[in-house]
Amino acid sequence: MRLHLICVGKMKSQSPESALFKKFTTRCRFDLRVDELADSNKVSEGEAILRHLSPIAHMVALDERGKDLSSPDLAALLEQTSADQKLPTFVIGGADGLTDSVRKQAKTMLRFGRVVWPYQLIRGMLAEQIYRAQTILDRHPYHRH
Repeated sequence: MRLHLICVGKMKSQSPESALFKKFTTRCRFDLRVDELADSNKVSEGEAILRHLSPIAHMVALDERGKDLSSPDLAALLEQTSADQKLPTFVIGGADGLTDSVRKQAKTMLRFGRVVWPYQLIRGMLAEQIYRAQTILDRHPYHRH
């Protein structure tokens, strides 16, 4: 399965957050493409995000206004999106969040709880959830629920 991750901001290569992200992306057998966009201002970031979307993207915007999905629900979303021949595309905004134009184009709005997380941590958490989704689909015991 192919996945696309569009992120505003660049992670420091030697940070604990970067190590967490790498830990789970290297375990994952999904083909994950990551585009890091320069952080500037919310409007410019939103325009850059929209330019990076594939025509077949099923955009999953990570946003505090999104839905809380269980890990099995996220796995089912990835499986269905892939079956529909869409490209699951996760979008993480910058410090000021996502523009309304990006939110409007999102097919799914996802949040990791009601609190706001720094984008560096969100990347690691998302990588772990993508890996967990893979193990759920593979019926691997990593996800014990």
